[in-house]
Amino acid sequence: MLRVELTTQLLRIRTLIALACLAAVPALAAFATASHAGHRNGDQGGLFGAATYSALNHTMASLQFILMGGLLSGLALFGWHPFRIIGAADLTGGAAADRVLAATGYTLLCMLGIAAIAFLLALLLPQGAEALAATVAFVVAASVLNGQAHLHDVAVILPVHYWQTWTDLFTPAGTAHLSTGIVAQTATIALATGIAILVLRRRDPAA
Repeated sequence: MLRVELTTQLLRIRTLIALACLAAVPALAAFATASHAGHRNGDQGGLFGAATYSALNHTMASLQFILMGGLLSGLALFGWHPFRIIGAADLTGGAAADRVLAATGYTLLCMLGIAAIAFLLALLLPQGAEALAATVAFVVAASVLNGQAHLHDVAVILPVHYWQTWTDLFTPAGTAHLSTGIVAQTATIALATGIAILVLRRRDPAA
């Protein structure tokens, strides 16, 4: 039943259009920056400044959209070359793949953190829709607070503060700041899960 419903949803015209639009984002970005192919992307630094050096660079810059769209458009316009890091040595294909896996794992850990918060809210609130709305509101509010420089002391305790730390894997900083993000996400998961367990233990089974 679940497989049938999932297949039906994936094959809907609106779903296919949405996926095509998402895939088009990195493709359009590639065309917009094609004039910088093989060189630094303007005055930008970090991952986006190096996006025009190769298909791998462009793919990682497109990670927050769709990897395949970034890979194909980057391959067509920038070619397959070593992964360029501005201010550091190039990465071989193997080293770049290792960092891609690390970035993927870290991103999944961040998503588990917010999933743990959502699960806790689902236990505390009477309706699933309320829990979903509260989770979205938390992410939005935390992101706004994280963007306020004068609230840095507050921002560092929020899990969203560390969501973009994976991009450091593709800068000279490497894994220097990743451990802090891992600790923050793990602490968020442990705290939310711990509270959820207490709520479940205190809940009346007959309720």
